[in-house]
Amino acid sequence: MRHLLCLETQQGLVFLKWCTQCHLWKNFAGFTERQGKGGQDLAVHTFCQVCHQRQVLSRDKRRMERAKKRKAAEMEGSKAKVATKDKDLEDVAEKISLMRQNTMDRAWIKSFALESTLSKFNKFSKTIFENIDGKPIVCGVFAGTAEDIIVIRAMDILIELQVNPQKTAQGLGGEGRWVQVVHEIMENDLEPALAGLDGGGGGSGGGGSLQRQTSLELWGKPNRTEIVRRRIQELMQVDEVRYKIILLGSLLVEARLQALLEREVRLEAMYEGCILMAFTCDLKPEEKEGKYLQLNPEQMYGLHKMGWCGLHYKCGEGQVMSLVEGPKPHQDPLVEIVEMVGVKQPPPQLLEKKPESLATLYPRGVLQVVGRDAQGLMETCSKEAESGEPGAEQVDWQGCTAMHHAIVHAGQGQEDRVLGALLYHKADCVRPNRRGFTPLEVAALASPVILPILVNHYLNSPASAAQDADKSGGSARSVPLSPQQDKAEKAKVLRKLQKTLESSVKHVNHDLVKHSAQQSIKIIADMVKLVE
Repeated sequence: MRHLLCLETQQGLVFLKWCTQCHLWKNFAGFTERQGKGGQDLAVHTFCQVCHQRQVLSRDKRRMERAKKRKAAEMEGSKAKVATKDKDLEDVAEKISLMRQNTMDRAWIKSFALESTLSKFNKFSKTIFENIDGKPIVCGVFAGTAEDIIVIRAMDILIELQVNPQKTAQGLGGEGRWVQVVHEIMENDLEPALAGLDGGGGGSGGGGSLQRQTSLELWGKPNRTEIVRRRIQELMQVDEVRYKIILLGSLLVEARLQALLEREVRLEAMYEGCILMAFTCDLKPEEKEGKYLQLNPEQMYGLHKMGWCGLHYKCGEGQVMSLVEGPKPHQDPLVEIVEMVGVKQPPPQLLEKKPESLATLYPRGVLQVVGRDAQGLMETCSKEAESGEPGAEQVDWQGCTAMHHAIVHAGQGQEDRVLGALLYHKADCVRPNRRGFTPLEVAALASPVILPILVNHYLNSPASAAQDADKSGGSARSVPLSPQQDKAEKAKVLRKLQKTLESSVKHVNHDLVKHSAQQSIKIIADMVKLVE
């Protein structure tokens, strides 16, 4: 069972489960149902009660439609037998159709992920306002780089508490539910990772003794801050720990809102990391009659200063009101495409003033690509290649390699030294980021001009290795592909890319995406002919 979360409250433990249908954290009890005689059997559904009921109704509706068709066929009299055969054929056709939908090529499904932040916020806020009744709700969306700043703040607290054992969480950020998450990360994730530095000593003393011993060992090291920072950077590649750190940042936002609005505020849902958030809040006595938040100018200014690019409020059956106007479409459509494909840019204000603070989120190579430091990138890739480390393939916290970022920043129609440095060091063009988009796909949708360069680089790259299971032990092992197999595999990758682009032209509601996809389809079609 996946997507479970346990929170400790004053009343006891609360178990939450993520509904993959409505994208909300809900009480685990909402996913269960008593079945059998006397309700002795407990069934756990994949979706929450609301979504599960919708699924059941949808299935019943399809059954009714088939029954109506069957009844109409039976009423035709002499054609009843033929109708029965037709009905059987329809059922088989429907099953085949459903199987095709369930096994649909990811290349087609991927195009549906190309959705702007504005569109996601509209769907997210509509779902929240429709499903949370009777409580004042605040639903907001942050600007693109605000998520990095939120996560960096969470990491800074973890680093400060780890290297300075005398400090407390409350002393750094006050009271709030985020304190529980801090202790959870430090005791169960960060401390074990740091304990392994010196052979894992102190592991038998329990969580408290482990934290004390590890902290004392770090205290004696002059580079203790850098050690902790590197460990957190490694942990960010673990999905479970990454989610905890994002949750910590979201709860810090909750604490900030609570202090700013001077009332109880609780995080109810978050989506797309911590870009989209929903909170419930209490109304003051003078606000209950009108059911509207009465905020002074300082509080309104504070909301804008937090980085919200859109913040909406609703209570009960009332209308949705804007606390912060927005979100508004980007003036540059290319920026929207970059957000769609999941290539997040480092905050420029931190890149200029405090680049060291970005080290936990972005590898050195990525920062050099964004800073257009071609010479530094060549040196970094050369040193890491000599040491056996995959320098060009180190990923940021969104799963993007330096190649993803190089494509976004590549000059249009001119020689690009940064991109050339990565191609020289044989950077991977088909490694997907967390949203599932490879550098080839990013180029096809955001910069078709450089797509031929990347495709040629990919086709001329060394043959890859397939993963084969060892029959004796069941472990995976690499099996080199023959030249014919490698050629067929690369042709398959290009055909999938072509399907993604064709689906984008049909389904994505974005003019520049459609235009770029149409250009790239022609390029890929010519390349596929050469391979085949």
